[in-house]
Amino acid sequence: MSVIARIPTAENVSGPASLRPSGAIAVADTSGLTEGIAALGQGVRQLGSGLQQRQTIIDNRQRVADVAKADAEWLRGSYDLGNSFEKDGDYSTFETRAMDGSGTLKERAAALITDPETRQLWMDQAELKRISLVEAIKENGDLKLQQANRVGFENAIRERADLIADPNIPEAVREQARQENAAAIQLGQSSGLVTP
Repeated sequence: MSVIARIPTAENVSGPASLRPSGAIAVADTSGLTEGIAALGQGVRQLGSGLQQRQTIIDNRQRVADVAKADAEWLRGSYDLGNSFEKDGDYSTFETRAMDGSGTLKERAAALITDPETRQLWMDQAELKRISLVEAIKENGDLKLQQANRVGFENAIRERADLIADPNIPEAVREQARQENAAAIQLGQSSGLVTP
C-alpha cells in the first residue's frame, strides 16, 4: 500500500464547535506603567513647586538686599543732610530746606528697591523717619536761632555795661545805657530769652 499524503478538504475538516472564547481573557498587566506615569506626573508637579519655591526664595533675597541698600542710603543721606545744617546760619529756612532735602533723599533711596510693592511699603515707613528728621533739623535750627539771639542780647548788654563803667563817657550817655540795659533785661526775661 502506498501512502500518499492527502491534503484535507473542507468536508474532511470539522468546523469549530463554538466561536465563543472559553476561559479567562488574557489582559496585559499595565498597572506598573500606570504607576510609573502617575509617579512621573507627581515628580513634574514637585519640580514645578520646587522651582516656584526657589524663585520665591530668590525674590525674597532680592527684596531683603534692596531694602538693606535703601536703608543704608537713607541712613547715610540723613546723616549728611543733618550735618549740612551745622554751620548754616540761615535758621529760618531750616525746615523748608530739610523737607526738600529729605524728600529727595527718600526718593533716591526708594529707587534702589526694584519690587514696586516692597518699595511702596518702604516709602510709607520712611515717611515717618523723614518727618522725624525734618522735625529734628527744625528744632536744631530753633535752638541755634535762640542761642544766636541770646549771644547778640548778651553782647548788647556788655557793650552798654562797658559804656556805664567808662568814666570818660558823659554821665547822660551812661545813664541812658543804664536805662536801656534795665529795659532790655526786663524784656529778655519776659520773653524767655534770658532767665533771672
